[in-house]
Amino acid sequence: MPKIYFNFKQHQVSPASYLLDWIVPLFLDHLPFEACARIWDVLILEGDSFLYRAALGILGVLEPRLFFPDRQELLQLLKGENKAAIDVATREGRPLDGGKYEIYGLDEETLWERIDSMDEWWKESTWNSLIWGNEMVAFPLL
Repeated sequence: MPKIYFNFKQHQVSPASYLLDWIVPLFLDHLPFEACARIWDVLILEGDSFLYRAALGILGVLEPRLFFPDRQELLQLLKGENKAAIDVATREGRPLDGGKYEIYGLDEETLWERIDSMDEWWKESTWNSLIWGNEMVAFPLL
């Protein structure tokens, strides 16, 4: 995800700005419960490396929305507090009771399509690169 990486680097947005808010509550604040339950199931089966895969999946779904000229607006989006998106979701009559990212149309099906599409490049070498901080990784989370 080089575009996201360079955009975040340009705006000085580090994973610490959003990742703890996702991982500590195991995504419950940001995703609908059904998506969280599915993540938890896979987490039990595959281990904690799946947390990073899920985080990359979320960034992948949000990617078209992550290019703001302003750092503050980008951080609001990552926190699920983007006023413009909330206004649009409210105007469209979407229920906003299942996680902050529902305002962006992120649901279980959309997230899982993205996670499944990452199967080809999510391999042991990718995980090792994340752990060791290899500069060749397009978007290091650690």
